[in-house]
Amino acid sequence: MSRSIRMSSLVVVLGLALVAFAQQQFQQPGGKAAGKKVDGLKKASKVKLVARLAGFKEWVTSVAVSPDGKEFAAGSYGVIRRWKTGNRKTLSPTKLRNGFVRDLAYSPDGKWLAAGGYQRTFVVETATGKLVRSLKGQRGQVTGVAFSPDGKLLATSSDDETVHVWNSADGSSIRVLEGHSFPVQDVVFSPDGRQIVSAAGDETRSTKRGEVITWDTASGKQLSTLTDHKKAATAAAFSPDGKLMVTTSYDETVNVYSSGQDKPLGFFGGHGRPTTSALFSPDGRWVISGSGGRAKGKNEIKVWTPRGRGTGDNR
Repeated sequence: MSRSIRMSSLVVVLGLALVAFAQQQFQQPGGKAAGKKVDGLKKASKVKLVARLAGFKEWVTSVAVSPDGKEFAAGSYGVIRRWKTGNRKTLSPTKLRNGFVRDLAYSPDGKWLAAGGYQRTFVVETATGKLVRSLKGQRGQVTGVAFSPDGKLLATSSDDETVHVWNSADGSSIRVLEGHSFPVQDVVFSPDGRQIVSAAGDETRSTKRGEVITWDTASGKQLSTLTDHKKAATAAAFSPDGKLMVTTSYDETVNVYSSGQDKPLGFFGGHGRPTTSALFSPDGRWVISGSGGRAKGKNEIKVWTPRGRGTGDNR
C-alpha cells in the first residue's frame, strides 16, 4: 500500500484519521453527512487534526491501526514506533535494518505487526515490540503487506513485480504470484479472504497504464486485470462488505469499482496530485484518500463518499 507520508519527524493527520476510523469516531462537521458534491461523488469538507507526534529523524513512510483501535504504529527508516490511541503513550519501538518501512499491517487478532522493508518482511510481536521473524525471498523493496481476514496468510508485494503469499504461523512460503509487468505497489485481501488484489505501475514511465490484478487466494490463479488508470496504480482497498473496491494512481484519481466488475462505476477527481492511498470507514460510507509526491505542491487528504454510482468525474 504505498501509504507514504512524506513528512519528517511527524505522524500527521492521515495516521490519526485512520485511528479515528478504526474507533468509528469520525464525524462530519455538524454531525451530518454533507459536503461538496463532485459530479456524483460527495466529499467531506474537513478532517480535524488531533495531534502531532514527534520521534522520527526521517520521513514517516507508513501507518497502521490495530484491529481494536487501541494502538497505532508508524514506520520510518529502520524503526517502527507505536502509541496508545487514547493517551498517545509511547510503546516499545522496534529497530530494524534494511531501509525504510514502506508498509505496516496488524494481524486480525492484533498480536502481530508485519512491516515491509528492503528485500524482506519483518514480523513484530506487539505485546513486547520484539522482532520475531524476517521473511526473505523478494528482491528490492517490499511495498505492501496484508494479513488475510482469518490471519492464516500474509501477502507481501514488491517492486520485483511479484506478490508472495506466506503461512503467517511459521513464515513458510506458500506461493509466488507472477503476472505484473511493473513494480507492485500494494496488496490487499478481499473481506471474505477469497481474493487477493495487487496494484502495480512504474511512476517513471508516465505513458504506461497502471495494473490492478485480482488473484484467487486458494489457487493463485489470475482472475482479472484492470488497466483503467492512465498511470501507475498505487493502492487498492475494499469496502467492509466487499461490494466496492477503490484504487489510487499517479493519474491523480481514485477509481470506484463494484467488486467483480471490470469497468469503474466512476472516479473521484478531487485531488491535484498523485493519489497514493485510500481506505473505507468501518461503516463503508466514507473513503479517505491521500495524495502527494516528491515535487513541490499541495499534499492533501480528502474524505468523500462514493454515492454517485456510474456518474464520476468526466476524464
